[in-house]
Amino acid sequence: MKMLVCIFPFSRTAFATAIAMLCIVAPPVFAAEKEFPILQIVNNVSGVPISFSGAITLSQSKQCVSMKAIIEINLNDLFAKITQIAKASGVERNEHCGSKVAIKSVNIRRDGGNLLVNTNGLVGRQECVKINVPEFRGLKMTMKTRIIARNTFKTNVNMEGVFQPIIINSGKALSMKLVSNTTPRFSNEFDRFLASDLNLGARIYKDIALAINSSLVIDKALSQLPDQVRQLGITMKDVTIVDANGSAALRVQGNIPVPNNLRPTIFSFLGFNGGQCP
Repeated sequence: MKMLVCIFPFSRTAFATAIAMLCIVAPPVFAAEKEFPILQIVNNVSGVPISFSGAITLSQSKQCVSMKAIIEINLNDLFAKITQIAKASGVERNEHCGSKVAIKSVNIRRDGGNLLVNTNGLVGRQECVKINVPEFRGLKMTMKTRIIARNTFKTNVNMEGVFQPIIINSGKALSMKLVSNTTPRFSNEFDRFLASDLNLGARIYKDIALAINSSLVIDKALSQLPDQVRQLGITMKDVTIVDANGSAALRVQGNIPVPNNLRPTIFSFLGFNGGQCP
C-alpha cells in the first residue's frame, strides 16, 4: 500500500497526531464498470436512412474469466420512420384496372420485451368494363379494346403483428421473429378474398420485418469498442426490448471472454481491479 509522506513540526500535538493518521492513503479506487458511447450508426432500408445510437457497458466478472457486456440501442428513429419505410418498400399498388393497396400508417410500440406493429391501410380494386370495337384506317379494319366503364372498390384494412428479438447462430447474431399476427381485418368477404389474392398480409409483414431487423446493429456497435476489447469477441446470452427513459431500446446482454495472458492489460486499460483475480 502506498503511503503519503506528511511533514509536521517536531513538537507533536494531539491535533498533529490526528492529521497524521488521516494521511494514510486509501487503496486505489477501481471502476465497477466502463461505459462506451455508441456513436451514430445509419442503416438504409428501402432508401430511408435510419439512425441508431446508444451505449455499451462493460463490467468485470467475479471469476475474472470474462466481462459482462450490456448493449443498449435507442429505437426512436426507427419508430418515427416506420410508416415511411413501409410506403417505400414496394408493397403499395395502384394498378390501372387492377389492385389498389395504400399504406396509411404504421405504428410500432414496445409490448413487454417485444415490438407490437399495427398497420392501417386501404385495399381495393378497379374493375373495368371493356369491349372490342372496330377501328378503320382507310380500307383496313382492326379491333381495338375500349374501356366503357370503371368502378373502384376500396376499404380500410388493419393488421397487427408481434415481433420478438431472438439470438441465433450460437450467440453470435440476432434476428426478429414474427411470433403472432392477426389476419387482415375487412368489412366484407370480397375484400378478404382480394387481400388473399394479393397475399397482402405476408407481403406487409415481410417488409416490416426487414425494417425492424435494421435495428439489429450489434456488429456495427461492437466495432466502435477499442481494438483490444473488440478482438475478444462476444457471446450474446439475452435480448429484449426495454424502456429507456421513456423511449424503447434494444438491450442485449452477453459475455466477453478474457484470456489469462490478457487480463492484466485489459483490466488495467478499463480501470478494473485485475489484482483481485485468482
